[in-house]
Amino acid sequence: MQSPIAPPRSPRPRQLRWSRSLVVVALALVFAPLASTQALAKSSWQGVLSDHKLPQPPWPRRSSVRPNPAMAMFPMAAPNAYGPEPSAPSAIDRERFANALEQLCGTKTKLRRAHSAISHETAIQLTTHVLRWSKHFKVDPFVVSALVFRRSRCRARVHRRGLVGLGRIDVASHELHIRSGFYTYFVLDGDNTWQPRTLDVRLFRFSRRSLLRPSANIYFTAALLAVSGLQAPSLERAVKQVPHRHYVSHFVWGDRVRSSRNEELILQARRRMLRLYRADTPRPRARCRGIALQSPLDGYPRKISSGHRAWRVVAGRRRRHNGVDFVSTYGEPVRAAADGTVVFAGAHVRGGGWLLPPERARKVRSRSMISGLFVTLRHGRGVRTRYFHLSGYTVRTGQYVKAGQIIGWVGRTGIKQSAPHLHFEIHHWGRRLNPAYYLRPYLLPPHGKGLRRRRGYATRHLSVL
Repeated sequence: MQSPIAPPRSPRPRQLRWSRSLVVVALALVFAPLASTQALAKSSWQGVLSDHKLPQPPWPRRSSVRPNPAMAMFPMAAPNAYGPEPSAPSAIDRERFANALEQLCGTKTKLRRAHSAISHETAIQLTTHVLRWSKHFKVDPFVVSALVFRRSRCRARVHRRGLVGLGRIDVASHELHIRSGFYTYFVLDGDNTWQPRTLDVRLFRFSRRSLLRPSANIYFTAALLAVSGLQAPSLERAVKQVPHRHYVSHFVWGDRVRSSRNEELILQARRRMLRLYRADTPRPRARCRGIALQSPLDGYPRKISSGHRAWRVVAGRRRRHNGVDFVSTYGEPVRAAADGTVVFAGAHVRGGGWLLPPERARKVRSRSMISGLFVTLRHGRGVRTRYFHLSGYTVRTGQYVKAGQIIGWVGRTGIKQSAPHLHFEIHHWGRRLNPAYYLRPYLLPPHGKGLRRRRGYATRHLSVL
């Protein structure tokens, strides 16, 4: 008997097929990022954990873009070479803070070649945001100001190499941790387990476009700095780190700190900011032939990149270095090391030196100079100090200056290859002395410890960075 023919199956409705496809796509969009995040978190921590008895961190490792890879490879000094950092004042005057921030970022003036500078109105605006959000997240406003200066030179419209705004925030490293206006981070508890914590950051949207605004960028800079401080003790236990002193290194590097140089430069800028805020002249700590000396640069202790009598190769010829080079930043104010009279303020060019008033010095072409713009001060008892490679100066020949008075700014006039720095010399009756020997209280090691003097000269020279 022939089986009956089954009725033809009715075609599946197109609407039902589309709905099932949408469900599959939605489930893929929900679970695919979760699976990829877990896989990324597992693979990103391989080889960087210091204690394998601790559980692996449950988030993908934050590895910020390095601000300057070539510079970050060379630390300035060991962390134990520094003393304690100066404390910030409990009550902060807004106007004095704005003036200090304006000088730190660079005052607009016609007496120097300025790479970056801000107006007083901009300094007041930045001061308002820094003091407000630093108090809100309980962080040091002087650290926030130094961070803004070192990262972006106080320029808000900065978007380079994935780093955005005043604090040059790495959006890619932090956007996975912000959900519904809360930043989620983890810390180790007493049982050595990672416990989640949250920080409310709902006031501004975390996006590249929003971070180009000064208010939003400083808000998140202070927030991320607070997270770094809360999470730093746990990261130091679980992750391999280079020795460092401050949690600001985690803001720069992420979860794993690979160099302390950026931290040192930021803390140096903080010490400069404190000196500018207090607007006082500290007591001199050094002496040379009976003359009290102080550091020509703020933010000490400072580092020397090239020592006295070190060998140099210039135009294919070897010669000795007549002085010391301070590691410094373009536009940094240069101060008189002691009371004295200006005996020369001008440019060192081929054929001799030109005496120039301050307003004409910046018009001289840098290519025509040998040692650039420089100032020489006479302090008495045969002692003279000289300051080279300035971007500009404020004094005139014959003028009397006090110790600590600003006489110019760090530049790179007359420099062919090196970075901006201050070349500093001390002369005694025409003979060049080793400045590192006399300025030891203001220098980081190696600062001439163990040097032997012979007829005004040092028998050994300092090592370079």
